[in-house]
Amino acid sequence: SLDIRSGKVDNNELNRQIAAYTQAVGDRMWVISTNFNGNIDDICECVDQFMKRTGHKPVIIVDYIQIIPPSIMPNGNILDTKTSLDQGIHKLKQFQEENDLTVLAISSMSRTVYFVEIALSHAKETGSLEYTCDVVIGLQLCAKHDYLKVVNQIPKKMTEAERKAHIANAKAASPRKIELVYLKDRGGS
Repeated sequence: SLDIRSGKVDNNELNRQIAAYTQAVGDRMWVISTNFNGNIDDICECVDQFMKRTGHKPVIIVDYIQIIPPSIMPNGNILDTKTSLDQGIHKLKQFQEENDLTVLAISSMSRTVYFVEIALSHAKETGSLEYTCDVVIGLQLCAKHDYLKVVNQIPKKMTEAERKAHIANAKAASPRKIELVYLKDRGGS
């Protein structure tokens, strides 16, 4: 992990370790696809059945929250995306609390995040994340901090086009150099 964080990672070694980890935990991991049809109620029902069948409480990872289809009201009306997502996030939080579970909900972020400091407001269509989640962690490109280039050993500010190209190169890198930013921690400082 120190090599990864310092940028000295050997991709072959990293891939070998990922494969070893996957093999070690593979029999305890389940991926359940909803094929873009499952809503929050379906996810909760699936987890409830799993807990009854196995007697274990899983860690739930929703990847990603914005692709959960809109809810249909009892009168047949379909909620708008933001209202549906807010409602789904609240249902998922209630289910998590009632069953003492750990839930990781992955959120899509606005593309503006590539150029500015990540913030809670960048989560697409999910204002309730800010109020509902206990912890919110953002991942952002390290390259977003780069504003200068060196020309003839003299630092100069990048043009907007140069900065966009720099960010595009950072996005294309493998592995990408990213940083983790705590945006919210209800139980901590």
